[in-house]
Amino acid sequence: MPSALQLERATAAITRELEALEASPFFLDYAADIVKAGGTWSVLPLYFLGERIFADAPLDATAAGVHGLTDNCAAFPLADVLLSAHAPGTHLTPHCSWDGFRIRLHLGLKISPGCRMRVANETREWAEGRTLIFHDAFEHETWNDGPGRRTVLIVDCWHPGLSALEREALTAGLRKSEVRSLLLQLRDPGKTSGRSAALRIPGGRLEPAHQAILGLKTRIHIWSDQM
Repeated sequence: MPSALQLERATAAITRELEALEASPFFLDYAADIVKAGGTWSVLPLYFLGERIFADAPLDATAAGVHGLTDNCAAFPLADVLLSAHAPGTHLTPHCSWDGFRIRLHLGLKISPGCRMRVANETREWAEGRTLIFHDAFEHETWNDGPGRRTVLIVDCWHPGLSALEREALTAGLRKSEVRSLLLQLRDPGKTSGRSAALRIPGGRLEPAHQAILGLKTRIHIWSDQM
């Protein structure tokens, strides 16, 4: 897959940005039912609902690497682009997405021994500078049984079975302001209760996540259907 090779070539630049941000407040704890008790899943989203988020985070090289991918679908509201970190002892129990429009890439950035992922009946380990490619509509789960934090860059790309016209139609339909407003209600990282999954800011801080989400809500209504 060309996008996987392109992403791997950007590993050094992405890792440098990660190292400068690992202890920053931009990383948020992701509270979800799939995180087994005792585990910690932290994320730093670059794109959410098709829009750049946390634009003040120094991730220019990472964003440029994503934009340069042949099958980049960052503008597609169902796509995810984020740094994902699992603390030692973290186990994400079996889960899957519900759409078949995307292929998911995991670029290994900081990987310690004992980190692995199962997709359907196959289990693989991450490696630094290498990309794991899978369809996240298949059931998958992850483990960090190692001594250190596991961090990967998650990038969704278009499924190769979709034509250019189909990709354009899907993006246009889901970027409608009404549709994205509904998706935002389902996936709003500003919510911290009454949900099975939400982002929470360590220490109860409201910045910068709160303003980032408020800005996204505003852009959805101002830009409405723009692609």
